[in-house]
Amino acid sequence: MDANQANQFNAGRFNADRFDEAVDAELAAARLRVLSQVSKLGEYGGPTLRPTSLNTQQRMREPYAELAAKLDARARAGCSAEGEDHPRRAAAIRGAVPAGLLAVLGAVLLVVSVAGAAVTGGGQVLILTILGLIALVGGIGTAVPLAVYASRDPLRLTSADRHGLHEAKRWESRQGWIGPQSGSPQRRLVIIARDLVERIVASPAWVSGHLDAHRTQLDLVRELDQIDEQAFGLAMLRAQLAAGQPVPGDPRAVAADAGWQRLVDRVAGLAIYADRLARTGLELDRQAAEYDAAFADGQVAGLVAGSVRDELAADTLRSLSAELSAPAELGDRPAGAGNSEQDPPTTSFER
Repeated sequence: MDANQANQFNAGRFNADRFDEAVDAELAAARLRVLSQVSKLGEYGGPTLRPTSLNTQQRMREPYAELAAKLDARARAGCSAEGEDHPRRAAAIRGAVPAGLLAVLGAVLLVVSVAGAAVTGGGQVLILTILGLIALVGGIGTAVPLAVYASRDPLRLTSADRHGLHEAKRWESRQGWIGPQSGSPQRRLVIIARDLVERIVASPAWVSGHLDAHRTQLDLVRELDQIDEQAFGLAMLRAQLAAGQPVPGDPRAVAADAGWQRLVDRVAGLAIYADRLARTGLELDRQAAEYDAAFADGQVAGLVAGSVRDELAADTLRSLSAELSAPAELGDRPAGAGNSEQDPPTTSFER
């Protein structure tokens, strides 16, 4: 390795070390904030009143592959992501309206025929009955295939699809946080993680097209499940240790301490992600505002250019109109009647 390569290698190591130091400092600051929040929650006894569940407006996890493909296809077809609309629905509604009217007409004719049979009877009643049956059967026979056609639309969201979308926006603890454990530091940490996930999902940047890969890689429901499960295990282990006689070097105590530190680091990672996501959201808002301003400026510039063009066109039209008024100067002489050779006819262009 020559001197230049050695210098580049050392510079790269120096930059990497500085980056690692910055990351460590950010993580340490986030850990302090998380631990401070854990202590603050314990001061007021608030955790026992806080639900260990979360319902959000946006999805915390991406749906399964088949549903995700259906949602993409719906978006390409111009349908809303989770609405009742689908491509075949409009066609079915257009066909169902005349079919329903036809069925109603048939029912009315049958009623009239029954009433007429009770009063007079005769051939007219039979004709009305036959027409009513034809209209009723025709209307129902048209409406049923249309309903089947619409229900089998591959882009229609089924009840199972809607259940999957609902579950992607919902999280609930599966641990038994009752009794003394309901106010433990471990449960307080779970509540902090829950609040961080709610903050992440509420960010406009989370649902933007810039973070599609993030939403695929970061399953926030699973994240909360794992944090909740680990926190409950640590709480139960701490309760067992508190009930017994402390033993120096007890491996259970060592495992509890190490597990707590790692779990706090994980929640601190969520806090860092939430902070950076908030900054990303502000940057996206700024870029959107700049785009809107540039678009508005472009509109104004186009209007100014159009005004100049209109003014030039108006001057040109006035000039051409003046040329068209020139034959009036020739009096009543017919067109084409020239003067003598000494006085050739003049035109507006020669003037």
